[in-house]
Amino acid sequence: MATIPQTPTVMRRPPMAGLGGSPALDWVRRNLFNTWFNTAVTLLLAYLAMKAIYGVVSWGFVNAVWTVPLTAAGTPDTKVCRELKGLGACWALIPEKYRFIFFGTYPYEQHWRPLVCILLFLALYGVSAMRRFW
Repeated sequence: MATIPQTPTVMRRPPMAGLGGSPALDWVRRNLFNTWFNTAVTLLLAYLAMKAIYGVVSWGFVNAVWTVPLTAAGTPDTKVCRELKGLGACWALIPEKYRFIFFGTYPYEQHWRPLVCILLFLALYGVSAMRRFW
């Protein structure tokens, strides 16, 4: 009876994804924290992103003015917003100034034209998002 030659077994390390944790955590370790330089860059960018997010939330929500009192003529009193000096958003004036925000100095009688254009773009965007129209 002939004997089958046996090949030596080679010991291999387990794959990186199998070191425990989720695949996402393994990806983060492999791509963002694999060297000291990548770790430093990742931590610096994370710090800058958190600082930017904190600034936007602070300006847009925490320090924002949501309502303003009305003057005797019935128009909003913007003194409260001006006193903030840019530390917070003034959302109270959006309902008052939305036409100027959307249409600028375009003549009032002609606002329907850019409005039709905006609606057409929104409709085309919606249609292009549907897979059956690709």
